[in-house]
Amino acid sequence: MMKNKRVNLVIVSPLPEEAMEQIARLDDRVERVQASPLIRDEKKGDPQAGNKMDSVLAEAEVLYGWIWHLPFNLLSRAPRLKWIQVMSAGVDRLPKEILQGPITITNAGGVHAVPIGEFVMYLMLSLAKQAARCFAMKQEKAWKRFRPAVLHSHTLGV
Repeated sequence: MMKNKRVNLVIVSPLPEEAMEQIARLDDRVERVQASPLIRDEKKGDPQAGNKMDSVLAEAEVLYGWIWHLPFNLLSRAPRLKWIQVMSAGVDRLPKEILQGPITITNAGGVHAVPIGEFVMYLMLSLAKQAARCFAMKQEKAWKRFRPAVLHSHTLGV
């Protein structure tokens, strides 16, 4: 950031207070506006929320949130907008005029790569080793012999 320049960040999705505090600690030159209540009310047809959102967007330089929380007519309402950070991996649902425009768009691509891989491993082992059956036997305090599958030498296609 340029020295002493303030950056107007508009958050369009609900975030926990802890996340808002983390953003605040990053740099005191970041002016953050939690606009998700305005977005919600505007989408419900509240004209006052729409007017307030217009004034917030007029100053917005950065938008952060889920794609489906972006406000209506974003480009015409946010003339100073330079950057959109979406919380999802994909951006293909953004309107064409935003994708083809001069605004920098970044995403959270790769954020789920390790967790989803671990989850797939967990499910494979749970199914092969019949975890649900083992849990039920534990609850019943009745252990019965069974033969779980072995994953060794099997092929997995993803």
